[in-house]
Amino acid sequence: FRPQKKTVGEESQGTESHWLLSEDGPPIPQGAKRCAVVAVALVLLTAATATATVPLFRGHAQAEARQLVNMKGRTPIVWMLAKPTWSCDYACGTLGKLHSPGSPEKGCCREDGNWPETTPQMLQSVVYPTGYHCKGGVFNGGFDWDPSTTNGLCFTKSTAPYKCKVDPMPNTRRFCPCSKTSGPETVYTELSLVKLGSFDRKAICNDGSPAGLYWRPATGNDGQKDVWLILMEQGGQCFDAASCAERSKGAKTSRHWRYKRLFGGIYSRASPVKDANLVSIPYCSSDAFVGDVGASENPVKLHFRGDRILKTVLKFLMTKGLSSKSLVIFGGASSGARAAMVHLDRIVAPHGPLPAGVRVLGYLDSPFWIDQATLQTPRSRNGAFHNLTEETIKLLQMTNASNTVAPPECVRALGADWKCALGMYRMPLIRTPYLLVASQYDAFQLDRNLAYWFKRNHSWPSPQEDYKSWADHFAATTRTQLHHLNHTAAPPRGVLSWSCYSHAESYVNNFFKLRGGGFSMAEALQAALLNVTGIGHRPMPFVVEECHGGMDCGRSCVDRYKC
Repeated sequence: FRPQKKTVGEESQGTESHWLLSEDGPPIPQGAKRCAVVAVALVLLTAATATATVPLFRGHAQAEARQLVNMKGRTPIVWMLAKPTWSCDYACGTLGKLHSPGSPEKGCCREDGNWPETTPQMLQSVVYPTGYHCKGGVFNGGFDWDPSTTNGLCFTKSTAPYKCKVDPMPNTRRFCPCSKTSGPETVYTELSLVKLGSFDRKAICNDGSPAGLYWRPATGNDGQKDVWLILMEQGGQCFDAASCAERSKGAKTSRHWRYKRLFGGIYSRASPVKDANLVSIPYCSSDAFVGDVGASENPVKLHFRGDRILKTVLKFLMTKGLSSKSLVIFGGASSGARAAMVHLDRIVAPHGPLPAGVRVLGYLDSPFWIDQATLQTPRSRNGAFHNLTEETIKLLQMTNASNTVAPPECVRALGADWKCALGMYRMPLIRTPYLLVASQYDAFQLDRNLAYWFKRNHSWPSPQEDYKSWADHFAATTRTQLHHLNHTAAPPRGVLSWSCYSHAESYVNNFFKLRGGGFSMAEALQAALLNVTGIGHRPMPFVVEECHGGMDCGRSCVDRYKC
């Protein structure tokens, strides 16, 4: 995805603008030179990973650790003990042993993990490095979640077809083979914090602390110096006093934000916009970036200034070079994508702060909320089911955001202001070109509506049929509504949709791994950019995966956790 420097001059644009990326990348080194480069890279990578992995094993000899590091001569495997009900693919991406400071990437589960066959091998290579002791002994098992431990007993042997994916029973913990990913997609980009307190005193977080942005100016690539990637970060929302009180303190303040952060995925060194002006707007307003009311103006007594934060960021960036000749990739992930969906048609003059002439491409990762009734009989350990439609209505009322979310033309078309905040209703009305990423089994929407957080269908209570039917109906509705976008007269629209249980993957390595119809998110973004800039005459990608095996039936849903 390395872009080639390309300037589109006066002969095709009318002004001396610097646009982005040619259809063809730079030539690939050939022959002995190519082999030499690869060989040196492999030597350096092997040395670096071996050195970095040894300290991860606590309380045991380094020789033992080195033996594990060199397993199969590939990226080192580190065994982890997952929490109950966690699959290994989730554990490897969540637990902290593989977490580099400031890195959004932690690791992935290895299907080729050389699961031990004997009790001594398991104890020495798996159990002891995790700091665990099998107080009840070690037994042969025939379970899908093995090696594992339940109530102090440890089990060997496994019959799982996908050892990384199958979830264990409620009280079972799995020993998981994990490894750190490697390659240019895991080379993160450092962005610096700018607080907005001196720029607009009302651009504040829930607690009144100043909001801000992370950014890095464009690098030396002339082809991207006028390109701006501006994404709003994810983080859910609150909609009444109880839900706002439940949000963590860190989600409502900027007091603990680091001065510098590392960003991966779409910001990494393998991104098609890696040399552009990079901006990420952290989320601390709990209102999906649509509110503009003070603490004294709402019953919750928090500041909801998300709309003002966004507009202040855009005004600030204009002082740093964003101008009428710029190309802006404007979007976000999850709640940030829903915010971008709402604001997309109204950020350029005369409706918004950006100057006339700015070209905009929307990049919307997981805003496609479906209006679907929840199950009638909750059986969840997490309490009653939630309904995202009802929560959206309460959010608009609490933050007095109807005017922001629902301009008159949207209300006339849909008949209700709250529909303007739901993707299935709002996306057909958007007039700005965009690329939409929407999982047919959107993890957040399933988790929220079915009250089972970050668990796959294996963890739903029995009988599971009600849950499965609800999820399959949700997926079918998503597919139908996405196809409708392709038949509505509008500016260029790109869609990338798969069957994976996933949500908002743009900031992580799955930006490159998840695929639908031959496209990853990175490749789809590149194609969308070529379309809106007119370089290469590429059509917008429009992919709605149609596999028939239910949740995770797509091939990339299995492959994404392999290193």
